Amino acid sequence: MYGSIGANLRMLRFKKKINQKEAAAALGLTNQTISNYEQNKKVPRKRNLERIALFYGVTVEEIIEADYKDPS
Repeated sequence: MYGSIGANLRMLRFKKKINQKEAAAALGLTNQTISNYEQNKKVPRKRNLERIALFYGVTVEEIIEADYKDPS
């Protein structure tokens, strides 16, 4: 079963050991946008998904389909 996009984004951010503010700055997005993505309130557009995937070193498919586990 696939995890949600938001949960996967959150786990990728945790694995990179950065906060939402740092992720937002690196991606040229707002803190609120990152929060909305991670809470599944909004779904990233394709262009943003591609940028996010590049930033985290994964594929768009991994963000959509993976079931990342909590690293703690």
